[in-house]
Amino acid sequence: MAEEKVYTAEVIADQPLPTTDVSVPLTSSQASASGTYGPTVIQTQPIPRKKIALEVIGAALNSKTRKILAAFEFALMGALQIGKYENGVSGDVRISPNGITARDLTGLPTFALDGETGDATFKGTVRAGSFITGQKTGVTVGPEGVDGVDYQDIQQAINYVHGVGGGIILVKAGTYIIDSDLTFYSNICLVGEGRELTILDFQNNEHMVMMVGTTGTHLQNIVFESLTFQNLGRGDWFAFDMEYCDDCRFTNVKFYNITSAEINDVITLYMENSQRNIVENCYFDTCDQGIYVWGGSFHKFEFNYFTNIPSSLLNVGTTPSVIFRHNVAYDVGTEGNDTIIYFGSGGDNLIIDSNLFELCRTQCIWSEVGSQITITNNIFTKTGTTYECIFLSDCTRSILANNRIIGFTNSGIYFSGGCNYCTITGNVITGCGKYGVNIDHSSNNKNVVVGNALVSNLSGAVHDIGTSDVVANNSS
Repeated sequence: MAEEKVYTAEVIADQPLPTTDVSVPLTSSQASASGTYGPTVIQTQPIPRKKIALEVIGAALNSKTRKILAAFEFALMGALQIGKYENGVSGDVRISPNGITARDLTGLPTFALDGETGDATFKGTVRAGSFITGQKTGVTVGPEGVDGVDYQDIQQAINYVHGVGGGIILVKAGTYIIDSDLTFYSNICLVGEGRELTILDFQNNEHMVMMVGTTGTHLQNIVFESLTFQNLGRGDWFAFDMEYCDDCRFTNVKFYNITSAEINDVITLYMENSQRNIVENCYFDTCDQGIYVWGGSFHKFEFNYFTNIPSSLLNVGTTPSVIFRHNVAYDVGTEGNDTIIYFGSGGDNLIIDSNLFELCRTQCIWSEVGSQITITNNIFTKTGTTYECIFLSDCTRSILANNRIIGFTNSGIYFSGGCNYCTITGNVITGCGKYGVNIDHSSNNKNVVVGNALVSNLSGAVHDIGTSDVVANNSS
């Protein structure tokens, strides 16, 4: 019979936990010659220095350039705060699984999006778009059968976009015959594929572009960009009728042949009781008139080119705060016709700056009954037989500085009466048929004419019969 095996439990010695202090027994040193024993001496070890990655942490984050190199994922319960809220200094944005919230510097919520329901609240104005309406807000106009084209008729595209709260209409390259009025509404942007590529031709019919709001409800945010309007001229005196129409913009638009033998004075852009409109980088060629502004305020016209305009480029009536800057006007005006730029009664805080007026056939600027008018850094050259370059009447606290005026038949600058506290300085006026500066009435009061170069003007440098004016240091 086999011998019976006996098993006993294995005894495992206690092991210290990683966080438990462990006593390390000291061993005796070797005996010295005298038989005396001492503890082993352990050499001092330097404490390991902390190592910091100066450039790359892993392969996803470069802490030196502060750039994220790869995608990161939020933890399920993670959150993100952008900015630091400090009362009166800055706001913040917080993103979490519950949604998104934003606060302004006063601590008031400006935006909140509920992550569960999708409900959103806004402090400001929300303009309708595809993410709100769920409808297409950008459409394309072009020839039938072309891929991606939604409409062949521009007015139909306008009506659709208006119905969904606004949007962008792209008009493909080509010439489109317009045989009815084009009526625009708020928040519509009409964009072509290029100023010389997308052409809207009205064929001198009876129609025009309508942008007309009411006193209680102004139209807003209408944009025209990169296209041509041509052969408008038999509408109700206007090619574009803009009434009660704010914050609109024309960029890189060409206006060609805006004229009519019947009316003979068609206004290209007519703005009445409107505000903050901009015309920039546009081309006006062969137009009876350029821009006419009546009422409203705060318009800006910059970097435009005007040529073959027999009447006014800019006519401003009772409209303060208009800027006309960095424009070129070549071969404009008609002998004995309207002035090229006219400021009527109530035109205050007007700026004419850094423009080139070349081959002007009539008076360049006429301003009456206004204040704080600034005419600076312009160049004026004349071809014709009558009128002065700049004519001011009943204007106060205005500045005419650093302009160059060449060859006008009458005086370079003329104050007819009622001009007070104006400054004329730094101008170069040469070759005029009368005076460089002519202050021609005793009702002109306390004006300053200092530091101008008034050379080779037929009747002399300065003629001043105003009251208490200062005339000094002008070269002739």
